[in-house]
Amino acid sequence: MLKKTLVVGLLAGCMSMPFLAQAGAQNLSLLNCTNKPSTVITNKGACSTSLPDGKGVTPANPYYPSCDNTAAWIVPGGDVDTACKFGSSGGVCTADVYMTNNCSGGIVATIKLHLDSGQIDVVQINDPNYHITSPSNWNVKITDNGNLSSSAK
Repeated sequence: MLKKTLVVGLLAGCMSMPFLAQAGAQNLSLLNCTNKPSTVITNKGACSTSLPDGKGVTPANPYYPSCDNTAAWIVPGGDVDTACKFGSSGGVCTADVYMTNNCSGGIVATIKLHLDSGQIDVVQINDPNYHITSPSNWNVKITDNGNLSSSAK
């Protein structure tokens, strides 16, 4: 009986290791200053629309083209862990960004999120109408050419 309990305990421990290695992501703050919602596909997996409570769809900015008074959209750390748990390489989650509410259309940009530090790297911008920056760890800001032209006035 002790042998069976030990084997079951080891199997359970081994199966949970990938989840423990990626546990602990902080809340991710998304500031969408565009007039379109945004979604992502992480690690070539599922669309972020599958996250609970609608947290996987960043709504369009109600104050467009101004970004003033726009509240950041917060994705809880547990949801970040869920979205990134499969396919992450070396603790880095890769996200293809779409400016739609369902991951359709073209990939606007690709970003990488370092799960240990929250550092965000913009790998590639595919649509020159959009700009993605990371003002600090665990923070992403999306603007477009409409934001830029209105702030120049």
